[in-house]
Parts: sequence; structure tokens; C-alpha cells
Amino acid sequence: MGKAEIVKEWKPEMKALGFVYRDLMFQLKEGMEQSLQFAIVIQRNLHSDTYLIHFKILLNNPFSTALRPEVLVNGHLRPEGVYLHVYKSSWWPREFMSEGLACVKRHAMSWFRKWSDPSFLVEKHEVAICNRQNLIEVFEPLTPEQEDAFRRIWHRPNHDKVGLPPAIFHHTAVLHFLNGNLEMAIRRTKDWLQQIDPHEAVGRRHAEIQLKVLQQAN
Repeated sequence: MGKAEIVKEWKPEMKALGFVYRDLMFQLKEGMEQSLQFAIVIQRNLHSDTYLIHFKILLNNPFSTALRPEVLVNGHLRPEGVYLHVYKSSWWPREFMSEGLACVKRHAMSWFRKWSDPSFLVEKHEVAICNRQNLIEVFEPLTPEQEDAFRRIWHRPNHDKVGLPPAIFHHTAVLHFLNGNLEMAIRRTKDWLQQIDPHEAVGRRHAEIQLKVLQQAN
């Protein structure tokens, strides 16, 4: 009930800001048909009447209409700005959600302009791939003290090198394509295909279609 009330309260001002409410999120009408889209999602805490306000960059695959948009960047609004890591101050009490809306209006468009730049995004993705780092640690590095605190809270392993999920190669390939670099788009699509389990027929088919389209365009 609480989230539904908040959405209803927010709709008029979000509409004035250029958003429509669709698929349980506020979506920026500008660019809804483009590959990089902006959505704002309200998430209620299961244990208390507090809420996360997500700022999401969605990647709509230009090579396949069968794939749903995927979350490329997931920011969380705090009173002082938008951050990727979740802190206690990322959770908004119900009585402060009107202030949360004011912060949305203050930060939304500037955040979207920064985080929807393909050249910026692809650079960070390549750093994560080359250094085998979690993407969030490349996007928003923590101080050693913050990292220790997060490891205690979330039980993170005490090492920097990580296994890279296949999706990062997929996303990086699309970003290279959007940035006009077909050669790197092909290379990262091949990496994506190599990372997909041989038994994942659907995923491999999407990767093969993407590779074929890119090679024809090159």
C-alpha cells in the first residue's frame, strides 16, 4: 500500500519532469526507444516502512528485440546525491519521500547525462575486464576503510580479482557498437560467446546473431 501511494503522489511531478510510469517504474520518455534508457524505481524494504530510490540505466539490445532491457548501472539516491553502493542513508523513511522526490528532481537529469554516455561506460567496462574487477568497484571505488566495512556487512571475499560474468562482455560489446567501434564490438561479442555455457542454447543464439550482424556491418 505504501509504495502505491508514493507512486500516485509522485506521478504529476514526474510527468512534468518527462517521465511516464510503466512496467512498475518511472521511465524517461526521452530516449525510450533508444539503446540506453533511464528508469527510476521505488523499492520498499521488506522489514520496515523505508524505501530505496533506484536510478537505473537500462541497456536495450539493438541486435535483438527478443531480449528485455538489462540493468547496466544501478544507482541509489541519498539526500546528498546518487551513489552505487547502498548505505543506511540510501533507505528513505516514508515520511521523507516527498523530500526524496525533491532530490530526484534535483539530481535525475544530470546523473542520466553522465551515466548514459557510451564512451564513459565502455571505458569503465574495459577497465573491469582487463583488471578482473567488479564493475561497481571501477565505477565507484571505496576507501580501504569503506571496503573493510562492506566486507564485514556483505561477507565479501578478501581479494580483488573476480570471475567475470558473461554479461559484462555482452554489455561491453554493445557499448563499443554504440560508440562506433565495430572491431572491439566484434571482439567482445566473441568473448561473450566463449563465456556462455554450451548448453545455454538461447544465450548462444543471441550471441551468434549479434556476432553475425556486427561482422556484416564491419
